[in-house]
Amino acid sequence: MIQTQSHASNLDLTDVLKQISSIEEIAIGDFKASSLSKTNYYVKNITTGLCVIMYDTHARVGGIAYIILPDSEFQQTQTTGFKKPLDDNAFKACYADIALPKLWEHLQGLGANAENTQCVLIGGSQLFTFGGGRGNPLNIGARNAITARTTLARMGLSIKHTEVGGNRPRHAVFMLADGRIYVQMKGGETLRIV
Repeated sequence: MIQTQSHASNLDLTDVLKQISSIEEIAIGDFKASSLSKTNYYVKNITTGLCVIMYDTHARVGGIAYIILPDSEFQQTQTTGFKKPLDDNAFKACYADIALPKLWEHLQGLGANAENTQCVLIGGSQLFTFGGGRGNPLNIGARNAITARTTLARMGLSIKHTEVGGNRPRHAVFMLADGRIYVQMKGGETLRIV
């Protein structure tokens, strides 16, 4: 479901990027956290994966995780059918159930607290249909969003905005100085969502 509380900006996302002197690109399966106001994050081509942004509006610390799959249980059993331990470093932010608590732990270390922290979810598109017209039985995009919501609620964090679903990739920019977030769906307008 795409939330529509966003408002269109007069800028294209490329114009937003031109105004930023330094920017860190977030790769899929990674997360980063910072307390430096000059920090800006950029994520491109968010598809079935999900970007979860956490930002403490008082401490002005924030971070972003770009998850691939909803939970680590799948990886632990897919090869042998038996649960096996994950190499924690190899799966830094691949799974929502691992990445989100890790990101939150880092942000708490930088001074964030749950009362002042807002979360934004971006991505979770459904790009392909499998199953002979019966939909996609894996439905990774929707499952990523559901698992992220459940995990954040369990952690006591509130979601301020979601920009999820649909069938096109998105690009996003997160500016730590004031918490601004811009999102552009491929072929669409740029939205400032926070």
